[in-house]
Formats: sequence, structure tokens, C-alpha cells
Amino acid sequence: MTTLLTPTPALTASERDIPDAWMDDADRLQGIVDRLIMRDEYLEYYQGVEWAERLIRLFPTFFIQNYDTLIPFAPYHQDFWEWVSSIQPKVAPDPFLSIWGRGAGKSTNAEAAVTLLGCEGVRKYCAYVCATQESANKHVGTITTMLESDAIEKAYPEHGQKKLGKFKQARSWNVERVRTEGGFTVDGVGLNEYTRGAKMDEDRPDLIILDDIDDEKDSMRTIAKHGDTITQSILPMASQDATILFVQNIPHDEGQMAQLVDGKADYLSTATISGPYPTIEGLVYETRMDEERGRARTFLTGGKATWAGMDLAASQILVDRYGIRSFLIENQHKRGMRGGQLWTRELIEETRVSPNALPAMKRIVVGVDPATSSTPKGSKTGIYAVGLGVDDHVYVLRRKTDHHTPGAWAKASCDLVDALRGDGIVGEKNNGGEMVGHTIHSYNRHIRVELVSATRGKYTRAEPVLAIWEEGRGHIVGQHAQLEDQMCRTYDPDDPSETFDDLDAMVWAVYDLCLSDRARSARDRSAHPETRQQEQDPPPDPEEVEISAEMDELIQGLYQGRRIDCTPEMYVAIVRPVIEARTQQMAEDNNQSNMSVLIAEKRRLDVLHGYNPRAHRRQSRREAHQERRGVA
Repeated sequence: MTTLLTPTPALTASERDIPDAWMDDADRLQGIVDRLIMRDEYLEYYQGVEWAERLIRLFPTFFIQNYDTLIPFAPYHQDFWEWVSSIQPKVAPDPFLSIWGRGAGKSTNAEAAVTLLGCEGVRKYCAYVCATQESANKHVGTITTMLESDAIEKAYPEHGQKKLGKFKQARSWNVERVRTEGGFTVDGVGLNEYTRGAKMDEDRPDLIILDDIDDEKDSMRTIAKHGDTITQSILPMASQDATILFVQNIPHDEGQMAQLVDGKADYLSTATISGPYPTIEGLVYETRMDEERGRARTFLTGGKATWAGMDLAASQILVDRYGIRSFLIENQHKRGMRGGQLWTRELIEETRVSPNALPAMKRIVVGVDPATSSTPKGSKTGIYAVGLGVDDHVYVLRRKTDHHTPGAWAKASCDLVDALRGDGIVGEKNNGGEMVGHTIHSYNRHIRVELVSATRGKYTRAEPVLAIWEEGRGHIVGQHAQLEDQMCRTYDPDDPSETFDDLDAMVWAVYDLCLSDRARSARDRSAHPETRQQEQDPPPDPEEVEISAEMDELIQGLYQGRRIDCTPEMYVAIVRPVIEARTQQMAEDNNQSNMSVLIAEKRRLDVLHGYNPRAHRRQSRREAHQERRGVA
């Protein structure tokens, strides 16, 4: 194998000397001794492996994990450094993709590679590209720290010094750029601030690092914009002999790295792909009560580490810190867990009902989200009918969304109310003001119209409605493909082309039915016309009132950071119903912080006690049916 790395001298006796001032500091002295001993152990372990010796000598604080145990490089680290060692001046190697989990040193290895390639004179100009300028600046800062180290100054004096101008002032040594006296330059480039055609330097970059490009919450528009900037601006500015390295895990199913791995991207087609390597192969985990802490935790119980530096113990720390979902995405490269949307396909399917299984309706309203124009290229006017059943569940019934003129959407909305014998129309007035009500009443002046204003973002507005679905009380009747796509779509507030007309109309209708002041006053209303009156629940007995008081103390404790401790039987019979009732109350009061606390505690207790809401609802319906038939 051809190597570009030149030998470095062995540690001299003077380098092992310890200042007299430190001799009385036993802890510091012991730390220095431990570090020197561990460095010698690494050098002995990797004797003859030039790239490893170089890393340990030049960057010991970056590559020696601890001073108690020698942790060898992983096989994928070795593959990476063999690729770096094979790079020759004026020769373009195949690109390299490093897809390793969080904590495996993707960025650290990339930053060390940049430093060594520049100090060795193999590359002259590096563009370190990230999604944001802030992130790019941090990586440039780490490279600056490496260049300023004593080890680099001794091995490469010309690159350990800032490049000086005519009057001996430091030139281009800041958060976005570092330039050494030896002629090596690193520029930090953020895709969020980079403008096409921007001149970065008089030379073209012969080393391009792509790092931290993808994010779990990237919208499709952001992903497409990143891809266009990379392929139309960043890569074309590279020199003919440029080395290209892309380091990234797969936080997004449609991100740039995911597209490269899946073969969907049409660039870097000759790249060597290192990964995706999970942190733990064959990972086994379980969520159970931590008796010592009195709360539920996720424990990693099995699997084999792909690198000793991130074993099960180290991974458990990440799970405790970030949560199992984040670990599965960032470390295990688990696909299909992308965030940024509210509903999931699984939740919609679990709560879907057949048109033949509808209960009687207490109220039906039509939600309207008027568009600013009726042209085919613009947004549609969202029109949705939603009903509140006698079981106090929400049912999404019918859709009349289209590119309507004002007169057409007013007619469609009123006709839908008449067809379903609905209670009225709730419409957003942001795009039409009071004219929304006038337009509807010009077609049918007898229909009740409630106008609402969108004072909060779509996500904030939809979260209380999502809570109804998560409680198992929200249902789509049949199939509503366009609405379901919007419910599961990532929302980008900076993209004016993103339309959520169906979702907005549905959300407004659910608000009017369940979360508005009108919904509270209508709770005791009889069933919808032509439906039977349901039996009223009996009033609680004194014992239940006393239990409710005790539960109220437990609920208040949740808001103060405490957890509820109860038996499975008590949870099903008492605790869970109370939490659901309080969640509904918080939704009506628009108290989202308390509502989030309640939902999180309910999920924790569901897992802890093995409670399956869907199975419980099926059993309850079965028992109710048997009771009506007189079956014991």
C-alpha cells in the first residue's frame, strides 16, 4: 500500500520531563503518567502501522479514549485511514462515504484527515461543508485546535503558524477560515448561507468534506435544496484532482446520505461506502421499571459492539441521555422513524374505522380552509365534514376539497352540511376575514358559521387534535388519501408551496367539536337527529370521589416532576381513566405543557404495565355487546 505519511520521531527524553511546579500535585502528576503510559501502549500495539502511530503521536487527546484501557480502532476506522493513506498529490481518488453511528468519531477522523493531508502537502485547499454555517465553523475550530497543538508545531512548523500579512498581522485565521504559513487553507461552508457562484478563493478546493448535511427534521424541500446546492455549486467548484469525503449517519429516510446508500442519488456514483455500521449488532433492549430510581427506563440487554469504544455500557449512557428512539436513529441507522410530522401511518391504520361501523353522531360540523385563489396552480380550499359520535369519539366523514371559487366552496360547504344534517360550518378567516361568513350566508343564510383565526403554527394547532388520535378517540372513516398524506407529511414553514388544506379544514372541525368553548356547552346535548339517546353514566359514589381527590394529588405531582406508582389493576381501573379525563381537560384549556406531561406519563405506564389500548377497546366492545345480548 502506498502511504503519504512520513515517519515521526520517537518521543524524546525531554518530552517526558515533568515541570517542577507539578511535582506537588499528585492527581495531575498521576494523570500525566497515565497518559504517557497509555500512549506508549498504543504505540507498541500499533507498531509498524504508520497511520495509527501518526494519530497517537499527533492527536493523543482526540484518539486515546481513556487512560485505563487500550481501545483499538474499529475495522471501519482502519478502512478509512487506509483510504486516506492512499491519497496522492494531483490524483483524484474515489470518494469515500463514512456511515458510522453517533460516538464512532466520524467528524474527529475527518478533521484529523484534513489536518494531516494539509500538513503533508498532499492537499492545499479544503472546503468543509455542513448544512449550517454554525456547524461548519465548529469543525473549522477543531481543525484549528489540531494545527495549534505542540505536536503539529514540532512535526510541521510551517503549518503550526498562522499566515501573516505584509505588516505581520494574522491573515484569515477566524471561525470560518484557517490559513497556515505553509500555504494550507480550510474554509467552513454552510449550505444555509452559501450562494451559488460565490468565490471562495483564487484556487479551487482539492479537498471537500461533507459533514452534518442531513437532519431528522429536514423537509423534502430542504433535502432537495441541499442536493441542488451540493451538485450544482459545491462539487462543480472542486479541482480535477479533488478528494471528496462524506461523513454522516442516516437520520432521515430521504436525506442525501440515504439517497446515496439506496442508489437514488446520481452523484458520487463511484464512492467507496463504509457502512452503514450500527453501534451494536443484534441489539436487544427492553423498557422496564428501574426500581432504584422509581421510573421506567430502557435497558440495553444484548448485542455485540462494532467498536469497543462504544460498547453496551457506553451505549446505555446515550440511551439514558437521548432516549431509545434517538439511539435507534443516530446509532443504529434504523429507517422509518423520521420525525417532523405529527401522525404516523401506523396510528392512522390502528384507528381507522369502516363506514359500516359508525356509531350515531351527536354533532357534525364542516371545516373550511379557504384558499386565496381558485387557480389550479394554487392551494385548494379544504372542506371536511367531521362528526362527534355518541361515544365521544371523532370521526372524519367526507371531503369536498377542490380548486373552488368563493361561490363554489360556499355551495359545496353548505350542501355538505345539508346532506349530513350538520350543525354548521367553522372556517378560517385569515385569508378572507369577515367575507368568509358573508360568502357562506349569501348561499344559505340559515347555516351557523363560526369564524376562527390561525394565531399559532400548524404544528402547535394540530397537536391537541393529534392527542385525540393517540388516545384512540380519533378515526378516519374509510380512505382519505390526500388528508392522510398531509397528516404524515413534514411541515416546512419556509416553503410557500407546502399546502395543508385538508389537514387545516379537519383540524378546525375537530376543534369546534371537542376543544372549543362551544364543545364544552354541548356535552350534555342529546344525540344527533335520527339517533338514539344514550344512557347517562351514573353519578360517582363517595368512594370514587375520595379516590379522585387522591388522584388529583398524584396528577399535581406529575406537573412537579414526580411519577405515579400503582399496580396494573389500579392503573387500568382508576389511574388511566383519570389521566385521560385530565388530558381532555388540558386540551380544552389549551394547556399544552400539562397535556404533554399527562400523555408522556400514560405512555410510560402503558409500557410498564403492558397495557394495549387497542386490545382493551376491543375487549370492552366485546363485553358490552355480550351484555346487551344477555350473555354472562
